Amino acid sequence: MTLVASARIRARLKAHHSTEYVSFPRSPDHHRAGWGVRALSRLFLVVLVVSLVQMNVPSPTAGAAVLGNDYPANLANAPKDSVIDPWKFYNRECTSFVAWRLNNTNGVAFNDFYGGPQWGNASNWGVAARSVGIAVDNTPAVGSVAWNATNGGADGSEGHVAWVANVEANGTVDIEEYNANIVGGYDIRYGLSTASFSGFIHVRDLVATDPSGNPSGNLELAARTSGGVEVVGWAADPNAGNNPVSVQMLVDGTPTGPIGTAALPRSDVGPHGFDFKVGLDGSPHRICVVAYNAGVGTGNTVLPGCRDVPGAPTTSPPPTVTVGTLGAPVVGMAATPDGGGYWLADAAGGVSPHGDAVSFGLMAGQALNSPIAHIVATPDGKGYWLVAGDGGTFAFGDASFYGSMGGQRLNARVVDLAPTKDGKGYWLVASDGGIFAFGDATFLGSMGGAHLNKPVVGIATTDGGGYWLVATDGGIFSFGDAHFYGSTGAIALNKPVNGMAPTADGKGYWLVASDGGIFAFGDAAFHGSTGTTPPATPVVGMASNQTSSSPGYWLVDAAGQVFSYNAGYFGGD
Repeated sequence: MTLVASARIRARLKAHHSTEYVSFPRSPDHHRAGWGVRALSRLFLVVLVVSLVQMNVPSPTAGAAVLGNDYPANLANAPKDSVIDPWKFYNRECTSFVAWRLNNTNGVAFNDFYGGPQWGNASNWGVAARSVGIAVDNTPAVGSVAWNATNGGADGSEGHVAWVANVEANGTVDIEEYNANIVGGYDIRYGLSTASFSGFIHVRDLVATDPSGNPSGNLELAARTSGGVEVVGWAADPNAGNNPVSVQMLVDGTPTGPIGTAALPRSDVGPHGFDFKVGLDGSPHRICVVAYNAGVGTGNTVLPGCRDVPGAPTTSPPPTVTVGTLGAPVVGMAATPDGGGYWLADAAGGVSPHGDAVSFGLMAGQALNSPIAHIVATPDGKGYWLVAGDGGTFAFGDASFYGSMGGQRLNARVVDLAPTKDGKGYWLVASDGGIFAFGDATFLGSMGGAHLNKPVVGIATTDGGGYWLVATDGGIFSFGDAHFYGSTGAIALNKPVNGMAPTADGKGYWLVASDGGIFAFGDAAFHGSTGTTPPATPVVGMASNQTSSSPGYWLVDAAGQVFSYNAGYFGGD
């Protein structure tokens, strides 16, 4: 039921880049206060149930999604509260069982510090969820967490949580749980009114599926790329769980290209995303994606969202605007102003557009004196700059060249570029905090020549009247009208910070670490991170979506995998 009851010993931990605590109870027996009374009441309940069965009272219909007692044996067989589980809860408590289900069935790397705060007792779960932007409402869904703030389990006032296995046609729910009707044990309850709970926590509900057992999903993007078409979307099958579903492109109704799998991790539907390309001729085509049925069901599903893709230009585009899969490690990303797309750039100067982002050129295939360090979009999104480690600056689209440090002696390598508000100038920043201003950019100060605890890795601007520099320890240095809203400079981080993005009004910013941990300051809202489940390759950059009332952001790792949080997903490389 709970991890925290009373604190005698506090063990200091570092998780999600912040200092947090796990509290250990006085003794496991505190969970059994009033055990004799509860045991007597349970005996009466058993007698009552037996009497109802003997009276031929029909039993409730089993929920379609009930999974049974799959709680790990090593936790289930150990004495209650004698083991701290992998998710930092005590074994055979309701919190431990739900944490197991969220990890094993919902595909969420959930633990007691998920998203930052400590979730602790079941009574606190709804509060913790809301604090990190997770929906809590009165509408149940399969895979959501049924939450009682004050009662409902064997530990009374410490609250109770359960896993929603099924939502019946009449609106009632079937739940699976631990430590409720059976102290420290598993049981199922059917047909419960939603009014029985304080709310339902939607950490990551299971994907709604076709009752026939067929796959479901959506084709979100079909766009022509060099030599073919790229498709992005998701697909899942109720009989496959979190196992990947096979998908294939349909070109004018004909299966074309290799059969792939929908297995990319996504923040909205879990590990069910796909993003692949198939070589096609330059003619117009109707593009769909079919998801192949797994297990029972009536057949395969052509995913909604089919697109008509126009023909390729009759003449080949010049090499500088050829768009293809990036061949070198990705170094950064930039978003379009409307939040409908983004560019990824690699160290060799390759540029890959996604969504409504358009390729204006690239440096891949040309000799570079130093690898590309970053890509930065112009304010109107009709161009971008690539900046290299030697300070060389390359302008494409409506981005103009105003100067660079290429060919000049530098004390430290250039790591980033930031444009002025009108895009008629920019600042370059080096890892020693040195600032170089070009065009209408005004020099407002730097850290060049000053002692730094860690090197500078990025720069972000307000509206052209100021800028922030960020170091790998999360230290923030403000210049001009840029205000200081906080930093991680005094916190021991699991991984170094390697980028930042400002909010639209310049009254906050996000920092991102190489494990995908996100730190929000000022009016920047936290929408999620990969800090608890880092990707295989380091996160190298982020970009923010400034178009909504609660703007989100994207992260990208060195392999070109994109993670979206409160922002549209348009594929990766």
